[in-house]
Amino acid sequence: MFLSFFRILEFRSNPASFRVIAENDFHGKCVLSTSTIRLFDGRTLLLTSSTDGHIALWNLSSFLSHGDGNGVNKPVFEPFWNVLVHQTGVNAVDVTTIDRNVVVASGGDDSSVVLTVLEWETEYPCPSIAFQKRNGLAHSAQVTG
Repeated sequence: MFLSFFRILEFRSNPASFRVIAENDFHGKCVLSTSTIRLFDGRTLLLTSSTDGHIALWNLSSFLSHGDGNGVNKPVFEPFWNVLVHQTGVNAVDVTTIDRNVVVASGGDDSSVVLTVLEWETEYPCPSIAFQKRNGLAHSAQVTG
């Protein structure tokens, strides 16, 4: 059995406690890394990567801005975009924005480093891959960070 659940926890200071406000096992494999980024339009995205070589994007803005803290009126917590980037696990990711593009650099168990540029058209909620470059000879062993 894989530990593939991704959970968002809420911290309450009085009394000090955590509680799970969302969980998802979308990847079906272990989640290896996460990163967040704020887009040009104000949305906050979560990027997750897993042992099967996939990277997924999740819209945290819509999730975090709904509900009353008791699970009422909460949107479904699902990724809106998913792509296979590496042959095996994606161990390291870094993400930044340049104008209306999101640049994702990733390294994996397959010893490769991949640079992916995602672009958004204003009328489409999902990005398209504008550019992707893979260096499969970047390292003689896995890339870890």
